[in-house]
Amino acid sequence: MGKKKAKKPVVKPLVKVEDGETKRNRIMRLGASPYVVYSFLARQKIDYIVGAVGTEVGWIGLVQPDADDPLCLNVVDIELTEQTVASTTCTLTAEGKAESSEILFDRYPDLTDAYIGYWGHSHVNMQASPSGQDVDTAMENSDTPSIYLAAIHNKRGDVHMDVYDFKTNIFYDDVEVYDEGYFTAEEKGELDDLIDELLTQEVYVSKMGYGTYKPKALPASGESYTYHQHAMQATYDKYGWQSDIVLKSEFDDDMLDSEYWEKWDKENSYV
Repeated sequence: MGKKKAKKPVVKPLVKVEDGETKRNRIMRLGASPYVVYSFLARQKIDYIVGAVGTEVGWIGLVQPDADDPLCLNVVDIELTEQTVASTTCTLTAEGKAESSEILFDRYPDLTDAYIGYWGHSHVNMQASPSGQDVDTAMENSDTPSIYLAAIHNKRGDVHMDVYDFKTNIFYDDVEVYDEGYFTAEEKGELDDLIDELLTQEVYVSKMGYGTYKPKALPASGESYTYHQHAMQATYDKYGWQSDIVLKSEFDDDMLDSEYWEKWDKENSYV
């Protein structure tokens, strides 16, 4: 009798798990950008948290669309949540997000059109650009038909903001971010005009007759000065003055500091 043929094992095809970026590109399309405005309070909280925490850290926030401008999305306030943190990751707990959401809603009961649609986190000393894991986390909200904001901040003050419109399946990459401020653009312009009009930089003339600017701070008492003579040019001290420098050694060592600086200023600053 012949030997029975051994049954070959059935190999099931591997099912590749779709990552967030692939899913985003499959179900969404890139759209014309809205823009995001942080309230003064929200931005101050974020800057403090990012500066105070040495690891990556995350938070959620309350979003209110602007009634007069459909492209403007306002981050009203943010709240820190319970989470596990590491140097390059932070994992917010479901319980923590629920508790922080309730705190935000209770804080702003009159904002009936506001919703929890913002997730932000820090990248500590790295660039503020989303990793694959960041996109995965944002895409976990794809089943909720709302506009969702995903922001990254770092200690240098950089901000990267992506906007996901899960109602229309459009995403916006790295949108413009603004901060609510006390000054309007017009008021800032008026201040710029006043600065140009009213401020004149004081100019001193050295003994050699060259115009020169007085340094913002005098060198420390007892510091020596080195001549840097260039052919056919003025003599420069270490602070960039064009003048005849009187060395400290030419002064009386018993002088009071006030007398020393008075003489130094007279000898080196004025005609």
